[in-house]
Amino acid sequence: MQRVREIRVNCDRNSLEIRVDQEIAACAHGYFSCYYRRWDPQAEAWEVIDERLFDPEQVYS
Repeated sequence: MQRVREIRVNCDRNSLEIRVDQEIAACAHGYFSCYYRRWDPQAEAWEVIDERLFDPEQVYS
């Protein structure tokens, strides 16, 4: 769940930025954020850097 804290518009009024307070996992893959991977240049691969909070198979099945 996310609560809207603030809505901003850019100088051309063609783009919004919505700032929220996130209370539970927002990612459909079970992570708090969809940005749970980062690039590892040594391994030349993406690595998971966050903990999965729920199993999507149990939630969405």
